[in-house]
Amino acid sequence: SELRVVLLGNRCSLRSSVGNTVLGENCLDVNREPDRCQRVSTITDNKQITLINTPDLQHPNLCGEKLTEFFKDLMICCGSGPRVFLLVLQPENFTKEHKQRLQSILQMFDSPYKHTLTLISTSREESSDVREKYLQDPLIGEFLSECKYEFIQNDELQPSKLWTTIYQILEQKDEEHVGLHKNKDAHLEIPDCHGNQKQEKGGKFTSDDVKNAGMGIAHLPRSGM
Repeated sequence: SELRVVLLGNRCSLRSSVGNTVLGENCLDVNREPDRCQRVSTITDNKQITLINTPDLQHPNLCGEKLTEFFKDLMICCGSGPRVFLLVLQPENFTKEHKQRLQSILQMFDSPYKHTLTLISTSREESSDVREKYLQDPLIGEFLSECKYEFIQNDELQPSKLWTTIYQILEQKDEEHVGLHKNKDAHLEIPDCHGNQKQEKGGKFTSDDVKNAGMGIAHLPRSGM
């Protein structure tokens, strides 16, 4: 079956590098920030992997109508729903607004934190108790405590450890895909450019939007290693 992964984060090079590790080849440009959701598929070990790479959620131009369009675009790219969310975070650049936007995305789905893997970029110089350090952080700590799985990343990403954790998520007895939130009347809180909350009807992302998957999707060309 298809493994659909949503990649979220704010640093293009690190986010794309993680995406390429998942895909097993250099499909994402680590030096070019996408201006909309990108969807690329590949076959690895007889399994179809579809990765949805999202724009920088902290980009100053991603606000107002463009931010609303981003949410719609993501829903279309997700199709029947993702199986894993990968959050790639950098503690030094993680802001309250970034946290709010990530929460807004995840809260559009049912039980998203059970399917979320948080990767934190750390330096080689950081001590072994770095996990406890970030659990105490008022911003990142909430993600680490809510997400069932977390992965503290040092200077180099270890593909084997990443895939081991992804398969742990897939082996759960929950639904195969993470569905949209069942409460269609729920409101979606979208932080604007100034950090204020803009309210959107959750039902605005209809089943017709999901059925029309393929519209507005930027498909990436395959590239060799």
